[in-house]
Amino acid sequence: YVSGSGTTVIFFTYTIQLGDNSSDLEYLATTSLALNGGAIKDSTFNNASLVLPALSNTSSLGVNKNIVIDTTLPKIASSSLGTNNSFVDIIFSEPVYSKVGSGPLVPSDLQLIFAANAGNVSGASILSLETTSGAPLVGGETLIRIKIKVVGLASGVETIIIRPTINNIYDIAGNTMLNSESTSVITLVSQGTLPVISKVYVVEPDGLYGIGKQLT
Repeated sequence: YVSGSGTTVIFFTYTIQLGDNSSDLEYLATTSLALNGGAIKDSTFNNASLVLPALSNTSSLGVNKNIVIDTTLPKIASSSLGTNNSFVDIIFSEPVYSKVGSGPLVPSDLQLIFAANAGNVSGASILSLETTSGAPLVGGETLIRIKIKVVGLASGVETIIIRPTINNIYDIAGNTMLNSESTSVITLVSQGTLPVISKVYVVEPDGLYGIGKQLT
């Protein structure tokens, strides 16, 4: 209860908590209004009826207001590595935004964690974000493509993990994706071996060579 004593309208506040979800907010029953040690009376001290309008009545909360409660946090549902270790596609559990309810994701909204694991690649980073067709993001995507840069030829042991930056990714209701969300560990695909010097020698036969002679 907030206010309303002495008037025909009384006000209550409802603080949404994690786990509260409703497609159309409504009280549970006509008996949901209860006194908490107080009283509701008219000017001649008659007790007011605490019976709320029937749930299907036009005066009920659910009928006269369309209030959606969503406390489900957005999550990373799955990920897959693209050709030549050039991108990672990520599927989210619901449409995501860089700002509350609007704005496309940008590279700084995500973190890439790289582990060489004694492989040839010396580093990896996020270059850009786009749709799988190559178009710019507009916000509200459930599938995005993360273009990545890999330094060196992968030997097949290097790994990356992609996760959200703290408090940077939201759903349309303003629920924040937790920083503990991440892709699974993604192992880079082997791109062959680096060329190495296998032997140093001269073409000429063994022997004694003096000034002016050339050795190949």
